[in-house]
Amino acid sequence: MTSGFSLDQLSTELLIKIFSYVDIKDLCHLTVTCKRFKEIISTWDKVIVKFKRLPAVTNQTNEIFLSRCFKPLNNLDKLRISKNWQMARYCESNLLYSRKKYIPYLKISDRFLWMSRGDEIKCYQRNETGIITEKSFYTLKGATNADIVNFQLRNNLIVGGLRDGTMRIHDLKNRNAIYELDNWHHTDINSVDIDRFGCIIVSGERNGIINIVKILDGQLINDSLTKIVCPDRIWKISLSDENKLAVGTSGNEHPSSLFIYDITRQNKDHVELFNENRVVGSGILDIRWDGPQILWTCGYDSVLKRWDLRTGKSEQNFFDPFGSVLYCLDYDYVNTIMTGVNMHGRIVLWDIRQRRAVQMYYMESCRKGYNGSSPVYSLAFDSEFLFSTTDKHLNVLNFSSYDQTHSNDYTFFF
Repeated sequence: MTSGFSLDQLSTELLIKIFSYVDIKDLCHLTVTCKRFKEIISTWDKVIVKFKRLPAVTNQTNEIFLSRCFKPLNNLDKLRISKNWQMARYCESNLLYSRKKYIPYLKISDRFLWMSRGDEIKCYQRNETGIITEKSFYTLKGATNADIVNFQLRNNLIVGGLRDGTMRIHDLKNRNAIYELDNWHHTDINSVDIDRFGCIIVSGERNGIINIVKILDGQLINDSLTKIVCPDRIWKISLSDENKLAVGTSGNEHPSSLFIYDITRQNKDHVELFNENRVVGSGILDIRWDGPQILWTCGYDSVLKRWDLRTGKSEQNFFDPFGSVLYCLDYDYVNTIMTGVNMHGRIVLWDIRQRRAVQMYYMESCRKGYNGSSPVYSLAFDSEFLFSTTDKHLNVLNFSSYDQTHSNDYTFFF
């Protein structure tokens, strides 16, 4: 009489070979059958799971994107979670409710989430399910009570632009080191940015004035202040690693709504980028650089655009499925972009290798039962989480769970 046979009796080499023929869904099931199978699949995932093409959202091949991911993923989880993004399978949390409406802004790192609301910037620690909301890690607040429109975080510096023209600078190494620069601008500071070394701060006010100042060892160099006059109302500015300054404007007073300045030059000459079918008022609301010559923009014309400085025009155009205004965008610097729109708390997932959108997500806090339809004012994502701010909530979508409570697939629209 022969004894019973079990796969667990096979050598690791044979199991690796067998597992390489198993599809992703069954591999996930195998990881929960026994400890040995889980260890083999997790350890040898790069051999067992081979990408036919890079997955959306979860590729983690760019250092900038990886630095804001809560944790690195193995190849099996990359494919599993990427499928969750594409099929809209996630668990949603609507956090930090406010009775008063705000226009918040957020940034994430691998350990923290930063969010401005009113005149404060609060920092929350991240965890396996999203963020810890019971108590903020710390709160940054200045002397003026004006609302913060936009802030940037880099190299232990946080720079915020306020509605009364004040610029606020916080040094995270020393929480008491705060610069409150009153009357830095005459009107709202709509956008700010910091260079990659934390040595140059750029701010743009609504009426078209750009201030550039240098900072050394935490001290402002007052005689380094430089001004640039932009020919239109400024909505967004963004510095590249090569210190090229992209300025997105309202597009009302000038044929172009996108200007590029080289701030390393003495005369600050600018380059205007034109779109052949540009409509007056098709202003730019958000910008992301993708290397020294490429940048992505979105705005009032409902189009996500990839601009090439070498040709001076948009080389790729992605049209929102419902023709909505695109308030914000975020990018993994490989193939995935997400855009937040002006109604119903809607976010669109794009794979730049495809012409059509991949998926849409509607924030639960913006449904009818919550008595409101807010824009997505700001968003950020890593491989497992999507964070977004509406007028009253911080929304967290978790795509990593095995027991998602939502499966809202809207691909039939595309």
